[in-house]
Amino acid sequence: MKKWTGERAISAEFVPDPRYRSRTLEYDFALPHVEGKVVLDAGCGDGYAAALMAERARRVVGIDVSAEAVGAARARYPLPNVSFQLVPGPHLPFPDRDFDVVTSFQVIEHVPDAEVYVAAIARVLRHEGVFVVTTPNRLTSLGVNPYHLHEFTPAELRQLLSRYFVEVTVLGYHGSEAALQHWRLRARVIRFFLALDVCRLREVMRRKLLLWIFPRMYWLSLAIRRTVAAIRGLPKDLGPADFTISHERLDQTLCLMAVAIRPRKV
Repeated sequence: MKKWTGERAISAEFVPDPRYRSRTLEYDFALPHVEGKVVLDAGCGDGYAAALMAERARRVVGIDVSAEAVGAARARYPLPNVSFQLVPGPHLPFPDRDFDVVTSFQVIEHVPDAEVYVAAIARVLRHEGVFVVTTPNRLTSLGVNPYHLHEFTPAELRQLLSRYFVEVTVLGYHGSEAALQHWRLRARVIRFFLALDVCRLREVMRRKLLLWIFPRMYWLSLAIRRTVAAIRGLPKDLGPADFTISHERLDQTLCLMAVAIRPRKV
């Protein structure tokens, strides 16, 4: 599954984009919560995060709506305490209170009905269960990914999770100056392309055509960004030290991260 379409993340080594290094921060953020636990990774993609968590968890089940993604995950990570399942709809095929932890990395913005999604996750979590979720921050995202059906503000994410969980903590991550330069460069390139669409054709074109165009524009913009970054002397890559998790200035964070504990009875 090396073809990036914008719908789901693939392992960072297949996407030479410095911004993708922040995904490592998200996975590391979840690791303390999964120690010795039974974990469901909702929207597992190619299985990278599920396999990483399996190093600490008792058992990990990864699910995805894509048969291609599930097949790739099974092929890449044939681990004894990891399994991958195709779940094509919003209803989870697991008993109530079946998992200690559910993780959802950059998935909730893709689902047609976030209420149904979170309710289903709350149902399969045990009484002291933990839901770890990461998602773009709508206040700082350019909102150009056509696969994102709804991006959340910090307040929206808190309100949604609070309807299904007793305790909710919303955090986010800020970038170093090097990281912010990469984010600003991306924003400038994307705004340049958007400015070329004088007639705003992207708003009226068929969705299938838009989904075909999007990854091609991404790779073109990435090539431009890498060239400009090299000319400006920006670092080619970023690492964990370039990102800081905080509950402060959530309106300025690059992405949102939340921990929701103890599902409510619904």
